[in-house]
Amino acid sequence: MAKRKPSGRPPQAQHASKSNPSQHDKRARLASRNNERRSTAQASVPLCGGIATLAVAMSQMLDRRIAFRLPIILAGTMLAGGRRTAASWFRCAGVNDDWDRFYELLQGIGKNASSLMLPLLSFILRKFDPGEQGHWTLAVDDSPTKRFGPCVEAANIHHNPTPGPGDGNWLYGHYWVCLAMVISHPMFGMMALPLLSRLYVRKVDIEAVNARHGWEFRTKHELALDLCRQVMQTLKALRSKAGFIVVFDGAYAAAALVRPLIAEGATIVTRLRSDAKLFDLPVATPGQRGRPRKYGKNRISSDTSMSVELILKTVSDRWAIEEHFHDVKEIWGAGEQQVRNVWSNVGCWNLCGWLYAIVELECWDETSEQLVDRRDRPWDNPDRRPSHSDRRRIIAQKMLREAFLQDLPWTPNDYKIREQFERLLALAA
Repeated sequence: MAKRKPSGRPPQAQHASKSNPSQHDKRARLASRNNERRSTAQASVPLCGGIATLAVAMSQMLDRRIAFRLPIILAGTMLAGGRRTAASWFRCAGVNDDWDRFYELLQGIGKNASSLMLPLLSFILRKFDPGEQGHWTLAVDDSPTKRFGPCVEAANIHHNPTPGPGDGNWLYGHYWVCLAMVISHPMFGMMALPLLSRLYVRKVDIEAVNARHGWEFRTKHELALDLCRQVMQTLKALRSKAGFIVVFDGAYAAAALVRPLIAEGATIVTRLRSDAKLFDLPVATPGQRGRPRKYGKNRISSDTSMSVELILKTVSDRWAIEEHFHDVKEIWGAGEQQVRNVWSNVGCWNLCGWLYAIVELECWDETSEQLVDRRDRPWDNPDRRPSHSDRRRIIAQKMLREAFLQDLPWTPNDYKIREQFERLLALAA
């Protein structure tokens, strides 16, 4: 029997009928007041150090009635293990009977993601300002997350850029357009600090999302342009005088993105085919005989003065955003939160990205010896660069240590208790 040639078109999404209404319906639960309902004022294991300061600064961008919940969610996300659903975040944070308010907060984070980025961007500017003669390097790329179920808003079939042995060329889920700041670490090389992401919704799904949330269809190039403009204008408003280099792969090398960025004064570094024609459109000449021109006479170029060394370095530095995609999914569980609302999904994805950036910034000035101790792993290479998981683990251990040992007095007889607790920390975090 001959094999059927695979079609280049994506398959259509098929789902079973929707399940019955949940027994935990919110309207029925809130219809009558429960005087025994316990509210959550703070996390059971709060944040500490610079992360706590930055979390408070980000929470001030929200309504003051719900702002106190953001550090609680961040603390729970820092300690969550296994499959990192939103429920596991709340459980590790010690959320009580007001858990539904924290789900609502995720929607608020998604709607106010642009404002919540401001404290993080201000911190990056104060720490890494390249000055008037330098430049900021912005990397743009997209990444999908797998989702399941017929009730997940804005989810559909997308192209799978990294199919594994058991995966196909298509996946069902969400597709994210992301922007990150690429900065060179003095010891560990290039690192991408995610700033903001947008959810790409296919045109076939826009009607349902627009009817409920007023969502407008925008292409990936339009989303990327909006991200770049927002970050560039924010940095200029914060009085940064540095220039901008925007780097992306060949999928974003389109006039809808390149030309507006050049008009904004940015330098574009991307990858093109060897036979790409870098000319503008020809001028229409009515009445001309013969075949019309395909290309104009003017070349399109952003900055011909860049050295070959800088161009190649910028292209190689773009790979840092791919490492960020790997870590934000493997370590922070981006896409595993099991929320259905479209704004909740946007909030969860951006939270995972911000935590990645915050952890990297918190450990920026730490040495390898301070970030990881490999004495209990004699088979491991002692010169290996600390991973992002090592950084997250050292911060989680510090949080647990301050929460459980601050009330223990320093006496000659408590060293055994502290020693046993340190062993538990090594196993738990």
